[in-house]
Amino acid sequence: MRLIRSLAPFVAGATALLLSASAVDAGEGTEAVALRGLVTEGSLIAFPEGSLGFFVTASGVVRWSNDGGDTWRRVGSVPPLVSLDFVSATHGFGMTSRGALWTTRDAGATWQAGRRFTPVPGEIGGPAPSMMLVEFVDRKFGFVAAGPRRIFRTRDGGRSWERLRLGCRRGEYLGGLAFASRREGFSSCGGQPATAMQFRTYHFTHDGGTSWRQSRASGDSGHVALLASPTPRTRYVYASRLGIFRLGGPTLLFTDDTDSVSAMSWPSARVGYGLLLHRGLIRTVDGGRHWRRP
Repeated sequence: MRLIRSLAPFVAGATALLLSASAVDAGEGTEAVALRGLVTEGSLIAFPEGSLGFFVTASGVVRWSNDGGDTWRRVGSVPPLVSLDFVSATHGFGMTSRGALWTTRDAGATWQAGRRFTPVPGEIGGPAPSMMLVEFVDRKFGFVAAGPRRIFRTRDGGRSWERLRLGCRRGEYLGGLAFASRREGFSSCGGQPATAMQFRTYHFTHDGGTSWRQSRASGDSGHVALLASPTPRTRYVYASRLGIFRLGGPTLLFTDDTDSVSAMSWPSARVGYGLLLHRGLIRTVDGGRHWRRP
């Protein structure tokens, strides 16, 4: 989830969305504003580079920052998204709750509609009600999840897709999907969403998602909602009632029922961002040992 990369047109007849700055959230122009003036609930973040990132509100307003989140400038609009990924300063991807894939090649100013995937939730609900996830490694190689056992891969920027097999069992939800390269990735499956002990497993691939192996280690106490993998050996997880932790390592940011992480992005193993429901945007530059607000 380095989150970010030129992209050929997605499908013939794809439509481009070009909305003026007043089309959504009237009254907000293109001037730079502090994040404290924006609503974080339902919003998404993606930082393809250390200090360069994107912020998409629940209503679809797209903002851009080049100072690590200190200020944000409005650049465009997109239909409301439930998943966001940028692979470069210009190329990004988003998924709607109804399975529509959108892509931008001009840093969020305009968005083009691509394939629509049919959401197929698991037998139990996960952190994202529709279970729609998008994860791209570069401009052409990426993944879409439309449920715990409906994973699709593209090698040509979304012109064609192939379905993959993922090891989530029946009765489980897909907690996340993250790839550090075209070969190395991991995912999480979980169950028992309404209990204090929420069982989860982790699955790893070394061939770009063609095959997966389940880790012998498993966990509980926390509903996994977000994954990130800036390098093949660095894997970050967010789980409710626990916080952000490095897989196989300590908890880096503790959160309980009084707050939650709605989005996170790790452009490198040391630089990371979390968007908290109440505290807003926070940043680390030492791999999660210390966090502060921009």
